[in-house]
Amino acid sequence: MPRISLKIVGASGQGINSIGAIIAKGLKRSGYCVFGYREYPSLIKGGHASYQLDISNERICSTETKVNVLLALNHHGLELNMDELKQGGIVLHVTAGWKLPEHHQKLIADRSLRIFYFPVDDILNRLGARAILSNVLLTAFVWSMLDQDIDVIKSLVGEKFAKKKALLELNMRCIDEGYSFADPEQGAISVALPPPDKNFASHLLITGSQAMGLGAVHAGVRLYAGYPMTPSSPLLSFIAELENKTHMVVKQAEDEITAAQIVSGAMYMGTRALTATSGVGFDLMSETLSLNAMIENPTVFVLAQRPGPATGLPTWTAQSGLLQAANCSAGEFTRCVIAVSNSQDAFDLMPIAFNLAEQYQISVIVLTDKQIAEALYTQHPYDLEAAEIDRGRLVVDPEKLPVARRRPIAPREMNTIPSALWMSPASIPSYKWKSVCGSSTD
Repeated sequence: MPRISLKIVGASGQGINSIGAIIAKGLKRSGYCVFGYREYPSLIKGGHASYQLDISNERICSTETKVNVLLALNHHGLELNMDELKQGGIVLHVTAGWKLPEHHQKLIADRSLRIFYFPVDDILNRLGARAILSNVLLTAFVWSMLDQDIDVIKSLVGEKFAKKKALLELNMRCIDEGYSFADPEQGAISVALPPPDKNFASHLLITGSQAMGLGAVHAGVRLYAGYPMTPSSPLLSFIAELENKTHMVVKQAEDEITAAQIVSGAMYMGTRALTATSGVGFDLMSETLSLNAMIENPTVFVLAQRPGPATGLPTWTAQSGLLQAANCSAGEFTRCVIAVSNSQDAFDLMPIAFNLAEQYQISVIVLTDKQIAEALYTQHPYDLEAAEIDRGRLVVDPEKLPVARRRPIAPREMNTIPSALWMSPASIPSYKWKSVCGSSTD
């Protein structure tokens, strides 16, 4: 498979994700399949973070171990990530006067690496621009290194600053400077990408959490309650961003126990509701899980897996929650545990999870992890007609039951609940949420 990998490294707060995201969007529009993944410490600023972008003209859903290009925004990136380069790889750094240690000099010789210094500070001083614009300079330089059309990157930046003319003009000057820069000693740098496949231009550029959020809307979810915890937080944020478009009720609860109780109450009253959490948050929800088993109340939980906080790695990925999902409870009872594997599963399995919960009156736990939840996928447009809504054996009119079977009907069994949150089985499949995606596939 023809494939190029670019890794951007530096400290949290340096704009690593911004560079990766804008390059990913531009390449997708140009006809490439991209896959992005970021790693970061539990710090708002500082530490060591990275964003890796893999590029191909064929479908990819993972990162490579070794990369073709390393962009280091500080000297720590040079110290920690040099050994991740492939044979003939390129190192682009911004640390003036950096002296490579002996073991790195040997690595450079053994792998025929090329080292380039990009004078960010000098260019910014000449333009009279602030340090925050260094990311625009670097993005434009990488864009030229990939031999891509400058108009594409200008269009992307123009969309962001369309209403800020002064900033837009300065950003365009930075793009021109970064795009035209050539090392005075080594000349221009070029990394050959495979020929584009224009079919990818019409694909979605979407994270696993966004895919799961759209899947929840497609499943007829009308209420979401949750408490922030990496890596389940992006799902809460995305659904909250869609609140005005979907008219879904979104509640950030004071803790995971409350979130689980809100969702359980909503499902008991007939509203499709969802919550998501991670690790110890699911421990706190386990008592509510047991309650739902006792009262046969259908519920759906999303468990976004990660290492435990005591390991010092809560912002990394893991798949260690299977036994927790399958066994945690006060006693034994039937439940269903399903796992997503990519952005397609994240969308497709949400309607299935709710159908299973309501058909069998059980709790369904959907497993994801940080790799899937936060990775950036190039996704073929979803089939909006594929999902079927099956709410189980609902009693529409108790008076039509045989006399021997008549009894008081629990509210969750009724199909005529007067709730603003509830949607009838007939209306859910036709719920028009296409406006959520809009006309742009980015």
